[in-house]
Amino acid sequence: MLNGAICKNRSANLEFDYLSKKAKCPYCGSQLYFKEQTTYVSNNYGVKNADIIDSMARSGDAFISFGEFDRAAEMFEKLCQAYSYDYRGYWG
Repeated sequence: MLNGAICKNRSANLEFDYLSKKAKCPYCGSQLYFKEQTTYVSNNYGVKNADIIDSMARSGDAFISFGEFDRAAEMFEKLCQAYSYDYRGYWG
């Protein structure tokens, strides 16, 4: 689920697929597509998809804090598969 993304038709939380970069309403099937973004950090190196990577890492951490270890493992596995260059998928 993507925090803050709500379906305009059903007012339901959208489910986000990080690999395909789209969110979908679980009730009516409406979809949102996200463009690839680049976020720049203070050392002027571009980090592609930094917002998506951060969201995935935070989601994995949240699952751990709620004791949902299977869901956390699934999220960190998705992070490793989609963004193998980011360490957080492996440390999660």
